[in-house]
Amino acid sequence: MNLNSRPEFAQRPSIRSDDDPLLVCFFTLVLNGEPFIRYHLDVLERLSFPWQWHIVEGVAEHHHDTAWCANAGGSIPEDDHRHGLSIDGTSEYLTELAESYPDRVHVHRRENGFWDGKREMANQAVQGIAHPCLLWEIDSDELWTAAQIERCRQLFLENPEMRMANFWCHYFVGPRRVIVSPTGFSRQGGHEWRRVWRFEPGMRWASHEPPSLTRKDPNSGEWVTANAPAFSHAQTEAAGLVFQHFSLATEQQVRFKETYYGHRGAMEGWSSLQRATCFPRALHRHLSWVDYDTVVDEVDAAGVDPLAEVSMDGAWQFHWDKAATGAAGFWRDRMAADLFALHGLPRAWQTWRLAIVLNPRLRCVAKAIKNRLRAVFKKPRSQGAS
Repeated sequence: MNLNSRPEFAQRPSIRSDDDPLLVCFFTLVLNGEPFIRYHLDVLERLSFPWQWHIVEGVAEHHHDTAWCANAGGSIPEDDHRHGLSIDGTSEYLTELAESYPDRVHVHRRENGFWDGKREMANQAVQGIAHPCLLWEIDSDELWTAAQIERCRQLFLENPEMRMANFWCHYFVGPRRVIVSPTGFSRQGGHEWRRVWRFEPGMRWASHEPPSLTRKDPNSGEWVTANAPAFSHAQTEAAGLVFQHFSLATEQQVRFKETYYGHRGAMEGWSSLQRATCFPRALHRHLSWVDYDTVVDEVDAAGVDPLAEVSMDGAWQFHWDKAATGAAGFWRDRMAADLFALHGLPRAWQTWRLAIVLNPRLRCVAKAIKNRLRAVFKKPRSQGAS
């Protein structure tokens, strides 16, 4: 099939230089990646350096570091795959993409059955990489701009000692609902949103959750972690490298994750969140598995300009030319100050609780009050007359 006759696959004039020393290899693990899987090609085509995209499609069994899903009550939804592959048009799109870009896009599929967990999928993605590069994990629903990718690569060029990078994201729980709290679900820090590594041929994944890339020690022959030193969340945030994660933006995503990850009641809670009109609000009221201190708001109030939006006819539209939204934590002080104005006295307790979540100074005050009350009520009562 000749894909260059189709507008979405028409290759643009290349602005890449073959003399550029730092290749970037993206990899994606995907099952039913529509509609967001179609976002990325346009971004990659805007890049000024050599790139490859390794896409591993299929169902991951609940094995190894993915076993926690089964322990949480998750199972593989039988209606969401056909012989282990996507049913929403992703398979067809990826086949056409690989045919159109044979030197850049590589699609990997298991011949029979399911993958042995996500670790096997991740190792399949890097198996064929023959050159040192930046390795960049990009889920189908994780949206970056070309300018952000260029900037991140430049940071690695300027800092050759750095081995990996951690990021924050704007985490969507609906087409126009986004998490805004500085802590809680999607804001754990540590290895969360570790997405870029310096890669050398022969490296392999010891685990995918959490991500741990290893190399073989030439002296001992043992596999050792190759993960440090790293750009911190704060450093990448300061560089404007906050991506948009449309993880729970569509009904199809929520239905799948409710079953696969064992998130009971996810669909019902997510639907009630989309109907809600009073924001900001505690996300735990709708999605029971998230942390209590996670707060969600509407994108306009949060100052997030989505790279993907639902049009009037219900179709998703992408905005590749938008500038990336700024820092992930800009809303903290503003929202803490505005909560009483938003909610008024009848909701004072909820307002106070959300303010505590959003403002570190108020958390300190609340902790002091709590400790004082605890001390008072723990005092022994005086004995009355016998």
